[in-house]
Amino acid sequence: MSVPAQDFHILMEAPASKIFAVLVDLYGREIADKVAKEVIKPGVGPKVDWPKW
Repeated sequence: MSVPAQDFHILMEAPASKIFAVLVDLYGREIADKVAKEVIKPGVGPKVDWPKW
C-alpha cells in the first residue's frame, strides 16, 4: 500500500465525501456509482485484508 504505516489512520478516518471526490476525480463517475451501490447495500461489507506492518 502506498500509504505509510504512520499515516494509515488518516486514510481510515477520512470522510466519505472526500473519498468519493477522489474516486470521481481519478477514475470517473462510473466507478464512484458502482462503489455507492455497494456501500448502500444492507449488511456487512466485503472482508478486506488490510496491510500489516
